[in-house]
Order: sequence, then structure tokens, then C-alpha cells
Amino acid sequence: MKTTIENNLLNITDILRRDVGINGAMQSLEQMSWLLLLKYIDELYSINFTGENVSIDEGMRWSCWSDYENNGHLPPKELIHFVKHDLFPYFASRERFERAVNLPHSMSGIVNSVFSNITNRIISGVTLERVIHQLNQINLFDIESVGPAYERLIRNMSSNAGQSGEFYSPRSTISAIVEVLHPCSNEKIYDPTLGSCGFLVEAFKRMRIANTHQDKTSGDIFYGCELSPSAYLIGLTNMLLHGIVKPNICLGNALTKEIITEEGSGYDLIFSNPPFGKLDKQFLYEINEHELVFADSIFVKHIFEKLNHGGRAAVIVPERFLFDKNKNSVKLRRKLLDEFNLHTILSLPSGIMLPYTAVKVSVLFIERTHRTEDIWYYDLQSSKKLSKNNQLLESDFKDFTVKYDSRTASDNSWLVSRGELDEYDDFSAKSPNQANRVAPKSPLEILSSLRTKEHNIRKLYGKLEQIVDNSNIKNNCNQRIQVKIEDVFSTTSGKLLSKKVIKETGKYPVYGGNGIMGYHDEFNLKGENILIGRVGSLSGNIHYTTDKIWLTNNSFSIEVKNNHKVYLPYLAKVLKSIDLNKAAAGTAQASISYSKIKNICFSLPDYDAQVRLSDWMDDLIGVTEETNQILASQAEDLNILQDNLVAFTCKTFEA
Repeated sequence: MKTTIENNLLNITDILRRDVGINGAMQSLEQMSWLLLLKYIDELYSINFTGENVSIDEGMRWSCWSDYENNGHLPPKELIHFVKHDLFPYFASRERFERAVNLPHSMSGIVNSVFSNITNRIISGVTLERVIHQLNQINLFDIESVGPAYERLIRNMSSNAGQSGEFYSPRSTISAIVEVLHPCSNEKIYDPTLGSCGFLVEAFKRMRIANTHQDKTSGDIFYGCELSPSAYLIGLTNMLLHGIVKPNICLGNALTKEIITEEGSGYDLIFSNPPFGKLDKQFLYEINEHELVFADSIFVKHIFEKLNHGGRAAVIVPERFLFDKNKNSVKLRRKLLDEFNLHTILSLPSGIMLPYTAVKVSVLFIERTHRTEDIWYYDLQSSKKLSKNNQLLESDFKDFTVKYDSRTASDNSWLVSRGELDEYDDFSAKSPNQANRVAPKSPLEILSSLRTKEHNIRKLYGKLEQIVDNSNIKNNCNQRIQVKIEDVFSTTSGKLLSKKVIKETGKYPVYGGNGIMGYHDEFNLKGENILIGRVGSLSGNIHYTTDKIWLTNNSFSIEVKNNHKVYLPYLAKVLKSIDLNKAAAGTAQASISYSKIKNICFSLPDYDAQVRLSDWMDDLIGVTEETNQILASQAEDLNILQDNLVAFTCKTFEA
């Protein structure tokens, strides 16, 4: 059930993404966030940033230029002009805030960093006026409501936009990690790869619950870095709206930028979900790294350097980290064993990072107390197939969190001694219970499981009925306009890329005729795009991307013509439904061209209807995927039931 605040925030992002200057869900979230930030600092600090000797001119205060009740707001055209030519330059002025940018926990310095690195994308003054009106109805200091609502919005927006895994980590995973490491209010807590600040927010929430009467609730123990200006703004807003009023976080690369602290540069508790993949040579040179090439390994090394004696850390790594045979990777793991206590390795099920990446990951739990004598392994199993709409819940981690401190051995957890570790060069130990870890279910247990699944399917059918019977969608369908592809967009081919430079892992995905074919250290396309496979057995396949990629000459990207306003997620789904592969031709190798598809017709309602239809299709796809998964699981249970009953009958006859 959505709260009033959550509905307000959703309404605001809905208004924003209809603006012609905004492309996609994440940009609408970014633009809402800078507005939230200005409203927040106006209400918290009024005119002066406490203790920073920095004041805000009266005319730049949120309450001054957005005051609807007292007619203090500007007309739409003047409002947009003011934001572009006065407001942004004011807060981006380094000289104005230079006295505070180098102070620890400098809120004015943080605000200056934000506005120096993002731009206002809102074109329409009417849009901005409507958004301001909605924001003024929200109490930003109702942290029990507004914080969780904003974080749910981050989850939904990042999922729909296909952002990378390092921007948004699954909250059930974060919750379990933070729970077992027991953050305390007298510790300095650090995340070198902040993303949306999920780890720091979760640590703060748990400290508030554990220390109801503590004085230290301002959050001035939290530190971190984020490289992306947009993610930095969103993460900062997430912290503020959860009640962390003194975040010490900086915009930049943690590997090259030192965070200003009152004392020392080490931390008592470190969390991180770093980026995966290889870094380019130029960047490695800039950070003076001459041995390691994978980003995750370099951040593990960074954590070694920043962790105080007696401190604890948790870092999410790809499984490759556990067994990479490169001599420098082996050396890093040896350092981990010799100089730190690798308390636990939590192996997570495949698909936990979807839809961002399918890479299987593990979590390393590290203590700077003594050398490693043994490692506790926990292999988290999931009976469900994980996907964008079917993620692990906090309850799925319950067994792990209960057993963590005692390091209990069980069917899916075990200890490996230092002697066994020294015998091999990798940490990917096999479970000693592998052969008998899954106990067969009895026929009655299977029947009970089938009844539960049947009940869940009925509920899903009910959801499908509601989705299909949506009257608003029916009205949108009745008002549809048929257009030709050539009326809406043209296509541009990608660039030739030699197979010699395409790698198995790397910074940017390479898209060929059939989808991702490898990775490359450079990109030639960024932002929100629709790709159409041009050559190959799957020519005509559609991919919607928002990240930096390399597009080869075996694919097209589309260019929307100026006479149409198109919501790209909607268009991508429509093009998938058309099955452009039918237009492919060729004897040696199937291919399509723009001339073969330009006369194909499809429905293109107005922009608002496109957004609603796209959301409706997302709901439909999510429920049908979940239904199919349960049906497949049912079929599997029926096969097992049949086998079990046959085996039971045979044993009875033998007796």
C-alpha cells in the first residue's frame, strides 16, 4: 500500500518525465532530488549553514522563490530563467562557498559540489511550477515516511531504467550484511562506492532502533565517495531524508580522493559494493596501480588500507575474485589471509543482481584482528528463479543472520581450516554436504507444496484479471493512432569493432546483431537508446539501454524525429511485439535494413498514454513471468511426486 508521501513523489516524477528536456526515469529522479535538496536545506538551516560561516542570500532561499501561499513564486517563464541563470550559478559558485568546502561535514560544500556537476534539465516553467507545488505539500522531516518512500522510488526507478548494479544494491542483501556487523554510534563508517547510499542508510536505521535514547543521531559518523554526480545527488538526498543531517560524503573517486575527517583517515566499519570488470590502463596509471586490473580487487585493496585495527568490513565481489589464477590476484588473497581475518564468505544465488548483471557474487566479511585461521562458508540457496520482479526477501537471509556469530555448521554452511586454505590458491571451497544437502520431500510434503502454489497462482490470475480489465488502458487503446516507423524514427548504424579487442569482461558491453557479444574499454553510445539487431539469426531483436555501450555495425540505434514525443521504454516494448525478424532476408546470412521496416505500422498515442501503457506492460510482464515460474515449479513437483510414488510402490512390493 503506497503512502500519501510516496504517491506525491510518484506524481512528481510522472510530471517530470513528461517534460521534453528529461529522458527516462533516472533523470526525473535526479531533477526531483535537486529540488528536494534545496527545500531541505532551506527548512533545516534557514539562512545560515550552522558552524560554517556561510549564508544563503534571501532571494535564493527555496521559501522565497517557491512561496505559493503568499504569492511569492515567479511566473513559469521567469521561473525557468531564474533557475537557469541565477539559482544554479549561485549554488555552483566555488568562490561563494570556498570557506566551507574543505570543512568536515560541510553541508554548504556538499551543495556546492552537487550544483557544480549537474544541470537543470527541466524545460517547461509550467512543469517546474507543478512540481514545486507538489513538493511544498511534503514534510521532509517526517523521516519515518519520506525516507522509506524515497528509497522505494530509487528502487523502482533504477530497476525500470536498467541502471548498473553498483548504483543500487538489493536492499534485502544490504539489510542482512549490516545486521550481522552490528554498527555502533561510536564508530566511523565508510563506503567508498556509495551509489544510492543504501549501506549507510541501513546502518543509521539500525543504530536508531538499537539506541532509542542516544544523543548522536545526526549521522556525523558516516563517510563515503561516489564518482557519478547523479548518483551522488540521489544518495545524498536519500541520507538526508532518512535523518542523516551531517553526512561527510564527497563527489569523486575514492581511490584518488581523500575524505576530510576530523581525526585520522581510517574507518571502523566499511561496506562496499564496488564496480566489477577491468579498468583501462590510463585510469590504472592515474591511481598508481601497477599490479591489479579488476576494479573489485582494487577496491578490496583500498579497504585493506582504510580499515582500522579491530575494524570490520563487508565487500561484495564477483565469484571470479575467489579463484582468479593471476599471480597478483593470488597475492591479494594471500594478504587477506595473512594480515586479516576472513571471517565469512557468503555465496549468493545467481541472479541476485538482476536486472543489472547476471554475474554470480559473494560477500567477504573481513576483520582486522588477527590472521585467518579458518573461514566460515555459507551457501545461500533459493528455490525460486531470481529476476527483476522476483528478488530475495529479508526472510531468505534469516538462517544466515542467526548462524553468523556462532558460525554454525549445517547443510549449507561449513568451516574450512587454514591448513586446507594454504593447500590451494583459491577460496572457492566446495561444500562437504554437497552430495546429500537436499533431502527428498515426502509425497505429502510435495502435495502441500502444490496446494500452496495453486493458491498463489489463483492470486496471480486475479492480478492479471485486474491488469487486463484496467479501464484507463482500454481508453488509451481506443484512442491509439497508427503511424509508420519512418514517420517516428530513423536509424544509425554502429561502428565496426575488431574481434581482437573484444574481451570476455570489461568496462562497456559490446552489442552485435544478436545482443551482447563481449566487452570493450571504450564506448560510442551513451544514455537512453533503443538498439535493433541488423545482422544475424536474431536480427530484428530489440534492446533498451541507458548505460554507455559500444554499438557495432551489426546493429542500429534509433533517432526519434522532432515531430514526435516518444517514451522510449514504450517504443521498445512495441517494437519487440512486432517481431522485426520477420522482415529479415538473405540467403547466406539473414539481415534487415531500415528500408525493409520503415513502412511497418504501430500504435503511438500521446506521451502520457505511452507512459501509462509502458507501466501497464511492465505490470503485465512481471505477473506473467511470476506465474510461469510457479507453473514450471509445479510441473517439476509433479514429476518428483510421480517418481517418489513409483519408488515407494516398488519398495512395498520388495518387502
